[in-house]
Amino acid sequence: MNTVSTPTAIKPVDFNTYEKVDGSLVFPELYSKGEVQITRRKFRHQNCVDSNPDYIADEMLLRRALAWWFGLPDPLGFAGETGSGKTELFYYIADKLNEPVYLLQVNGGLMPEMVEGKTSLAQGETVDEMGVVPHAYKHGGLILLDEVDKANKALQSWLHPVLERKPLSLSLTGELIMCHDQTRVGLTANTFGQGGSERYSSSNKLDDALRARPGWLTVKYPEPSVLRNIMAKKFSMIPAGFRKKMCQVALEVQKVTENEDSELSAIFSTRTLVKWGQTMVAFGLNAKVEESLDFVSRGACDPDDWESLQAIYQRILGEDKSSTVGDVLKKYTPVKK
Repeated sequence: MNTVSTPTAIKPVDFNTYEKVDGSLVFPELYSKGEVQITRRKFRHQNCVDSNPDYIADEMLLRRALAWWFGLPDPLGFAGETGSGKTELFYYIADKLNEPVYLLQVNGGLMPEMVEGKTSLAQGETVDEMGVVPHAYKHGGLILLDEVDKANKALQSWLHPVLERKPLSLSLTGELIMCHDQTRVGLTANTFGQGGSERYSSSNKLDDALRARPGWLTVKYPEPSVLRNIMAKKFSMIPAGFRKKMCQVALEVQKVTENEDSELSAIFSTRTLVKWGQTMVAFGLNAKVEESLDFVSRGACDPDDWESLQAIYQRILGEDKSSTVGDVLKKYTPVKK
């Protein structure tokens, strides 16, 4: 007898389903097996973002951020120098917890109507498309307001109900959106919104209510041991002795420029250090070390301070600065016995 099979209906995935897993499987750098249970989304959402596989989180900062994630309703702000890993830490946590991320890159020209959404034409009909912030506010996920201290006054006013988890009215559609119970709001900034920064001149003063709503954590450049581990993971082809010198360059510039009133105006972040390694490899063995170093740092230093920055490079690198990459690799590669 012939039988005809009927296709089985595919059940849609409920991304708001959660599971408990051993903390050591999610954050092995923090927890040992059996120490704690972590609640996370069971299924990975299409808006999840893969974090940097070489990222190494500061342990205490990660612990504080997770305490916020699982226990506090208010937004969390990370403030710190450019390239210190503020956005990467949010990505890292969300990635581990299968949390969708909705990124809004804030700039001085971003207006509320641009954030709410847009009207587009689809199959001859006009369709209102909700922006990422209202979408996440309504359906849940991590809203990440990147460089929020660049926000103009109009956008600051619009963000108030988002940070306070109050009903959000959209002028585009007239819809009144309620905050989803699994919506979290993260912010990054170079300043605490006080305005008047000479180093970050495009940062605006945030109104007092907006500044006061989030809890703030300061993100500093990694400790020397963490920095060396980052470089070791990414650049095993560079001998450890010279990787150590590369880290010393970054650490010394950071030390000299840590205060805004420093006589030297330059930025040498972890991001800059990693770019130096990548550029050194890309330029090849015949290029001088100083070529890749100047390439990644020239634009982050005021012209009047370039000679002072070069003096730091010379003091730490010595003759290696003007040597070829090939010669430096030979010099620092241990001789096999």
